[in-house]
Amino acid sequence: GVVKLREGMIVPHHSFSGVDALKRVEKRLLPTTFRCAESAFPKWSDVRRHGPKDAPRYHLFVAEADPSALSVMMTRTLLGLKNVLSMDVADGQSGAGWVILKGAGCSPWKEERDRQTDDVQDDEPFWLHRVYQLGDPLCTAEIEVPLLWDAVEERIVSNDSWEIIRWLSELAATAAPGSVRISNTVEDVIGRKGGGDDDDGDDDNKPTLFPENVENEIHRRHTELVRPLIDAIDTAGIEYFKNERRVTAEVSEARTAIFAKLAKLNELLEERRFVAGDKLTAVDILLASCLFQFDAAYLDAYFLRECEGCQGSILLSDAHPVLKAYLRDMYGFLKPSVRFGSYRHHFRLHKAIETTRQLYSCEILEDEIGRIPSIYDELPNLHAILESIEKHAGGRPRGTSAASSFTQKITKIEGVPVPFWFRNDTFQRFRDLDLRDDDIILSSGVKMGTTWVTKILNSLLHDFDDDGNTTPMYMDDSFPNRLGQTYPDALFPSRDVLRREMDDLMAKTPKGREPISSNFGDFVFDDLIHQPTPRLFSSHLFGKKLLPKRLFDGWVEQRDGTIATGPPSRGQRGKGRLIVVVRNLK
Repeated sequence: GVVKLREGMIVPHHSFSGVDALKRVEKRLLPTTFRCAESAFPKWSDVRRHGPKDAPRYHLFVAEADPSALSVMMTRTLLGLKNVLSMDVADGQSGAGWVILKGAGCSPWKEERDRQTDDVQDDEPFWLHRVYQLGDPLCTAEIEVPLLWDAVEERIVSNDSWEIIRWLSELAATAAPGSVRISNTVEDVIGRKGGGDDDDGDDDNKPTLFPENVENEIHRRHTELVRPLIDAIDTAGIEYFKNERRVTAEVSEARTAIFAKLAKLNELLEERRFVAGDKLTAVDILLASCLFQFDAAYLDAYFLRECEGCQGSILLSDAHPVLKAYLRDMYGFLKPSVRFGSYRHHFRLHKAIETTRQLYSCEILEDEIGRIPSIYDELPNLHAILESIEKHAGGRPRGTSAASSFTQKITKIEGVPVPFWFRNDTFQRFRDLDLRDDDIILSSGVKMGTTWVTKILNSLLHDFDDDGNTTPMYMDDSFPNRLGQTYPDALFPSRDVLRREMDDLMAKTPKGREPISSNFGDFVFDDLIHQPTPRLFSSHLFGKKLLPKRLFDGWVEQRDGTIATGPPSRGQRGKGRLIVVVRNLK
């Protein structure tokens, strides 16, 4: 008959099912994958908040050490859905499945977590098998992540990572205006629903991770390259441990497949920036979630260095130069979701598998579990990996680097020296800026603490409420001045101008060289105009001759729309607020 889930141990993950006692149980199981027809996935109108604390209806359970679950986690962040979907990240895995030490953060288990103390030792951990059991008491699925949970109907929507990523992409594309914010850097590299590059505001031209013009290529690379790579790594490690560190034919075949797929990817990405072409798509996120863990975990945790065909690490050697550059490129988009320390979970699998095997075989007592020795002499140096991945992704195919031409080399304006990045077109727009009463202009000299003051102002304006609690905008870096100052006079006027000048610059850049990189990311002047209120403008420009004219008393709007300045008594009263930062350089 069908086996019910009991304490999670009756339906172990395949990682822990290598002994006869478990194989007998497996024969009685009817494997179940929770999948959802595309038409049945929740629409944007369904993703409403509920309950007394206005909690998100849909909740994700993920684990950073699982590449499929990590790809879902990265997609949620990349597409600006953090305030739409709540999420729990598992702390570890054993024969009882994935566990969240501080409890689940969604209904109907959140009240349990709220009652817990600050001391983890006193808390009751939350096992993910409880979600499966509530969703279907008779299910026999492996206890896997990711998992999408409906907290209203108390059901599992899906535990298929590829389905969930597609749903997240569609959710972001159909979201109500202003409800999600995709950073400008990401907007420039992901595809469009209609397959075009220009955003004309149509629903068919919204950002998507599955653009129609390359959708077949996305699925082909997913099924032929990326998914087989992940499966081969899983087999090479797990089966190796389950067979007491013996290299079986299955393990040997998986090891060979790993390095064959890496070589194929290295060759493919030599001709294109991303896996499916010149746009970042879902298959890139899944691949990156796997490759981020290669040097930090797989290579040593699964003893891949000793394999025939292994050429070394990706980030700490030159064995895969194109993959190294690709991974650095992807890190720039996915950095908020990358925590190399969490990938050390793979180094605990050997001990967990051995423990589970012996418990099921009645070979040891529970109080002897901690005596199982570690098989690792030294763990990878995460500092070296982090230092490598944060370097510039040079050597990528043409047209892949965000850059600024800085073509206008004006050294003085109105007799006042200006920085080397100065652009006259955006400076004039800044001067004629239609200020609001709550706008803030920060004016400071070079090396006078502009970055610190900008961050302090952002915290006061957007990150905390009057009671000191964080707001939904806390740590949201999708608009200017969030990670540091963004100078108005250094930006391209619009995204169209950015693309046009970038194309021209790339054409003039000698082959094999990179153009001058922008100091301010991919923001343009239009982004400054449309930032959330109160708006903040940081600048190294000083005085009435260089700052917005409406800031000072006496401004007059002329018939042609330009602003003239005059005596305070003959014009309108100034708008906005001015903060001047000075420093004694002695």
